[in-house]
Amino acid sequence: NRGDRVGIVGPNGAGKSSLLRMIHGELAPDKGSVTTDASIGYLSQVPDFNEPVIVYVDRMTGGLISLETELQELYGQMGDPAVDKRVGKLQADFEERGGWDVQPRIEEIFSKLGVPEDAMDKTFGEFSGGQQSRILLAGQLVQEPDILLLDEPTNNLDSEGLEWLEKYLSTYQGAVAVVSHDREFLDNTATRIIEIDGSGGEPDYYEGNYTDYRIEKAARRERLASILEAQRKKETQMQDAVTRRRALSDSIHDASGGSSFHRAKAAKIDRSRIAMEGRLGRMQRDASWRVEREERDSLPLELRGESQRGRRILAASALRLGYGIEAPPVIDDATFTVYGQDRIAIVGNNGAGKTTLLSAMAGNEDLIQSGSVEAYADFSYLTQAETQKKAKESNANILDWFRESVGGIYEEEAMGMLVSLGFNKHRLRQPVKNLSPGEVTKLTLLGMTFSGKELLMLDEPTNHLDFDALDVIEETLGEFKGTLITVSHDRRFLGRLACNRAFEVYDGRVAVSD
Repeated sequence: NRGDRVGIVGPNGAGKSSLLRMIHGELAPDKGSVTTDASIGYLSQVPDFNEPVIVYVDRMTGGLISLETELQELYGQMGDPAVDKRVGKLQADFEERGGWDVQPRIEEIFSKLGVPEDAMDKTFGEFSGGQQSRILLAGQLVQEPDILLLDEPTNNLDSEGLEWLEKYLSTYQGAVAVVSHDREFLDNTATRIIEIDGSGGEPDYYEGNYTDYRIEKAARRERLASILEAQRKKETQMQDAVTRRRALSDSIHDASGGSSFHRAKAAKIDRSRIAMEGRLGRMQRDASWRVEREERDSLPLELRGESQRGRRILAASALRLGYGIEAPPVIDDATFTVYGQDRIAIVGNNGAGKTTLLSAMAGNEDLIQSGSVEAYADFSYLTQAETQKKAKESNANILDWFRESVGGIYEEEAMGMLVSLGFNKHRLRQPVKNLSPGEVTKLTLLGMTFSGKELLMLDEPTNHLDFDALDVIEETLGEFKGTLITVSHDRRFLGRLACNRAFEVYDGRVAVSD
């Protein structure tokens, strides 16, 4: 309904994005239909890399940018009656559709979301994955459709962009349906939650925000557990009664000596047993008989690396970072030391250089214009863009890709770990390229659990992960005895990690706080 703020949640691969695509009309349902006469905007996760940004934004405005460009050209040709007539017609159309408000709206939204100022002069492929996400989101907000479908809109947004988006959606006149794994965002925006559990059954519906959903879900599980316990007791009692009747009938037959009286008595007991077996079978088949849903095992994310507290793990001296030796520096004169068992959050606005800093710390020498950075421990480095790209370009299946990334692991052990993470046992031979972004991240994090590395460097590790995986990862990282450095915009994730230090990146500098 108009004004609804619906959060769609569920495990990775359950079909949340597919549902949005069906509502938008990109996918046809196998059964049923989607009907609306409203305009629909859809934020997808992946753009057309070759499409110019200005073409995309123009399409979102219904061609108003092109129309304004044409008008500007025609203004210089006025005086010709034919031109004057066309200008009058185009200008009336432009004004009626609110054309004069479009450019200021584009500039405001681009600014608040941290879209680069030169975005309109480039194609999507010239930007990082995070920048692409912000441009895609900006285009949808410029469009202002009646129904706004958002697929992971908070990925790669900084705190300022998140706060602005939450405030924007709170006053949005249309309806919003959002797929998100950002719990804080759903708490601040959603008024209803739809859960798709991946079982193929009907969704579950909850009123309220994310916290309300978790509370109500726990209450429903308790009620279901009580119902199931009563059902199990009743089933056991009936099965015991059937067993007793069968045993009694058999004993009467054995002791009867063929008398008609005993045969009749045994037959009566048999009829009673058969009738009870029928009632038991009908009860179990009846729609009201509650069947407990299969719960996936939580993944024991055993991060085996351990650091000696206070030992020097990584050090940077007078570090100057940029994209090319002659290019202006993104970060200048950064000097710091990372010690054993540090938990460091790299924070800052979009475009400040957080990912650039983490990449240099992970050994990307192409970014170093001067100074030095050196790691004194083995490390694992998770970067979303490269991880997703590697998976999409791989010809390996899930199981082989995972075993190769881990190294030295038996197939049976690999299968057990993947299934415990929530991968379907029957899908492990399918290509990695067919996985959802969240499943790719899961697969990568699972590989890191066996690395035994002392230092973990994570760039937006929570992007695309479902809530079950988030709970397990947060709990396990809380017990990790190694050293952790992370870039993340997930406020709840950073809170649960209990970081003891922060590297704030701003104005080309790195400020270290303990």
